[in-house]
Amino acid sequence: MRKKHIAKVLLPVIILSFVLPLSAYAAEGYSYENLDLAFWQRDEYKGEDLRRYQGFKFINDEENALSVEHSVQIWAEYDTEAPLLQFDVYQGTITGLPTAKETYKDINHLGDKEDYGFNSRSVQFSTSRPDSYYYHLHTLTNPDQYLQYIFPKDKEYEEDENSTLTAEKTTYAGYPAIIKKLIRETVSYNDEGEPRYSYTCRGNIYIYLTDLPMPTIDIANDIYEPEDSFDEQEFRDIAESIGKCYLPFELAFNYYASASESAAPGAAERYKEQLALVEEEMDEILKRYDNSISVNIEKTTKIYEENYVPGANDESEQPRSGNDESGILELIFGLIFNGSQNDYDRAGPGEAAVIGIAAILISILLGGAGGFIPPVPAAAGVPPVPASAPPAVNLGKWIRFDGDGDAVFS
Repeated sequence: MRKKHIAKVLLPVIILSFVLPLSAYAAEGYSYENLDLAFWQRDEYKGEDLRRYQGFKFINDEENALSVEHSVQIWAEYDTEAPLLQFDVYQGTITGLPTAKETYKDINHLGDKEDYGFNSRSVQFSTSRPDSYYYHLHTLTNPDQYLQYIFPKDKEYEEDENSTLTAEKTTYAGYPAIIKKLIRETVSYNDEGEPRYSYTCRGNIYIYLTDLPMPTIDIANDIYEPEDSFDEQEFRDIAESIGKCYLPFELAFNYYASASESAAPGAAERYKEQLALVEEEMDEILKRYDNSISVNIEKTTKIYEENYVPGANDESEQPRSGNDESGILELIFGLIFNGSQNDYDRAGPGEAAVIGIAAILISILLGGAGGFIPPVPAAAGVPPVPASAPPAVNLGKWIRFDGDGDAVFS
């Protein structure tokens, strides 16, 4: 008898070991990829100030560190009367950034009296427009989005017969990134027919901070350009295809090399030398800051409404508020120990799914075992129906049945 009670305790423990990871998922909050929720910024909710600075700021005179603040408000609907469901605030710093003061080099060389050739090269690397929150309008929010939706437009707008635009998907400072370069190379001649060679590279690094996620629906709105009227299915298809979205920030660099002459030949060779030197210098600078940049972000989450179901406008259709796990525990233990759900509220969709999984697990543990069925009284003149016996199937060493047909853990 004692073992039967132990079995009743162990069975829910085994079931909950499978079920609790599923039921705990809601505690992580609402997904930024849910297109049926509302993501917009409002100043206050029920007297609480929701205003936060959005973007990046230099935090020292050297301009090699930024503070960042980013917030996401998740509402039930795009309606001023709708409830706020969740408010996430991200705050942190980005340090070890490049500055123009640290990286700028401008090297000029004027030849002697017999060679009036002029050689020059320069490099510079710095943080670009740190006060702007709207980077994503020209970078979007992950490398694949940029390459698909922005780069073709940039290429059409920025390239000409002397310029080439390239974009490379990579990682920088440990984050997904795009390194974009606009290269312009020219040869010009003065009135005496003497050449001047020049090479200019103007580049950007778009770094997508995976610590700072953004709502998918906001970026889908930036991308979607309907040919005629708004088509919800087209919009959803785009939103589901663009991947996760992250707040970007931008670094800018440029390097330059040139060579010219007015008397002796050799400008082309000096130009190649200067270009090789400046490219080597730029590569060294980019590698240095790839290793030095450090990002530290902390997130705080406040949940206002749990288990909101989009489209269930009637409050009676919404799941019970409060800790979702406690309701599931009550239901499972109630079913196991009381054999009835009469004392509990109707399960919501999430709870019903978990209970269904629990039922499947129970059937796996006890399926085919049956249980003792008492004899059915026979009607007059009819042979009695024999009682069922405990099954002869070998269920292993860990579970067996007693004389009453009840499962007992050995």
